[in-house]
Amino acid sequence: MLARFSATKQPSDTSATIEDVNGYTIQTLGMTLDATLQEIDQLCSEPHYDSFENVNRPVYDRIMDVYQQLRDSSGPVSMDLLESFSLIVLRFFDMLDRRVLGGTSVVASICASGTVAGRNYSFHHDIDALLRTSSLQTAPVHNWQETWKETRHRQSNTLKSYLEEPELFLTQISTEKDRSEAVAMMQFAATGLAGVEDTEDLPLWFIPPYQVQLGKHIADGSFGAVYEGEWLDTDVVVKQVLLASSDENGEQFRHEADLWFSLNHPNLIKLYGACHQGRPFFVCEPASRGTLASYLKDKDRRLIWFAISDVALGLQHLHDHGIIHGDLKGNNILVCDSSEGISTAKLADFGLSIATNQVGTPANDEYDTLGAFRWKAPECLLGGRPTFASDIYSLGMCIVEAITGQYPWGDTLPDSVVVRNVIENKSLPSRPECMNDLEWQLL
Repeated sequence: MLARFSATKQPSDTSATIEDVNGYTIQTLGMTLDATLQEIDQLCSEPHYDSFENVNRPVYDRIMDVYQQLRDSSGPVSMDLLESFSLIVLRFFDMLDRRVLGGTSVVASICASGTVAGRNYSFHHDIDALLRTSSLQTAPVHNWQETWKETRHRQSNTLKSYLEEPELFLTQISTEKDRSEAVAMMQFAATGLAGVEDTEDLPLWFIPPYQVQLGKHIADGSFGAVYEGEWLDTDVVVKQVLLASSDENGEQFRHEADLWFSLNHPNLIKLYGACHQGRPFFVCEPASRGTLASYLKDKDRRLIWFAISDVALGLQHLHDHGIIHGDLKGNNILVCDSSEGISTAKLADFGLSIATNQVGTPANDEYDTLGAFRWKAPECLLGGRPTFASDIYSLGMCIVEAITGQYPWGDTLPDSVVVRNVIENKSLPSRPECMNDLEWQLL
C-alpha cells in the first residue's frame, strides 16, 4: 500500500526548509495541507462514519495537533519532517475517501468496527514515530493507547451481544438481501470469538464487505464493474458481479468461487476471496504490468514466446480441471511481477462465466458476442456454448495478437467482414508477414 504513496515524496536535501506550512501542497491530491485537513474533518463527520467516530476522531485530533505545531513554528520547518507528516495525512485521507463495500446497517457497522480500529492503529504508531524523531511536543492528545484499548473492549462486548441475540438486530433490517449479508458478516465475526456458537460454516474464501475498500474505477462490462482496491493493507482488484435475483444464480456464484479459489497455478490470476451475499464480488491479485497486449509492445520475439508459453500452461491447467475459459482474448491475459521481479503472463476472468451464463440469460448476448468476436470460434459466433476446442481456437487468435501487435484480422478490417470470413467463408486470418515457417506451422 505504501508504494502507492511513496512516489509523492521526492528525494530532498535534508537541510531544505519551508516557511509557509499552510501553503504546502500535497501533489497527489493537488490540495494544500490546510484544505486536505478540512476535507478529512468533513469525511469524519459524514453519516456513514458515525459508528467509527470514536476511532477516527482521535487520529484526526492528533494530526491536527502536529499540524498546528508545524504551522505555529517560530522558524522554518524541515522539508523532510513536513513531507513525512504529509504522507500520514495523505494515507488517512485515502482511507476515509475510499468507498467501503457492504451495507450501512447497524450490524454492518458493528462488525466493521474492529477492522476500522485496526487500520487506525497503524496511523497512531506512525504519528508516534514522527514525534520521536522530531522536536515536536508530545501533548496530552497523543496519549492514545488506553483510550484505544477501552474503545476496542467496548466494541468487542457490543459485537458479542449482537452475536448472542442476533434476531433482535436482524429484525431492524428491511430486505432479505441485506439480512443475508448481515448474517454472513456476523458468522464471520463469530469465528474464534469465545462464548459464541457458529451456526453455519462460511466458505473458506469468504471476505466480509467491510474489509474491502474500493479505489479507482477500472472498467465496466456485462458482468459488472472492476475497481482497484485494498484488502487488509494489500493492493487488489475488486470485481463486482451483477446477478439476477435467483437461488440458482447464487449457487452458481458459490460454485465458481469454490472452483477459482481451489486453483493454484502461477499462470492464473489468484483469487484471494469473494463475497456471495449482498452484491457479490471477487477479490483477486492485481496485474502490475497491465494486459499482455500492452506489455508485449516492442518486446523481442523470445520474450513474446515465453509469454505465450505462460498462457498455454495456464489454459492447460484450467482444462485439466475441467474448466472452460470461454472468453480468452488479449485483454483477459494479464502480466504480473513476482517478488523476484519476474514478469509472468496469467489468465484472468475465467471465474466470471457466472456473469454471462445466468439463468434467463441467452448463451450469447450482444456484448458477449460482439465484444470479442475476433477471438471467438465460429460455433460460438453462431450462438453455441464455449468448449475446450473453442478455447484452443481463441488461444490461436491470442498468439496472432501477441506476435503482430494487432487484433486478429488486423486493426482496419471492418467487423462485419471479419464475422463473414469466420462464419460463412470458414477462413482463418492470413499468415502475418512477421511469422516464420515454424511459428505459422505451430499456429
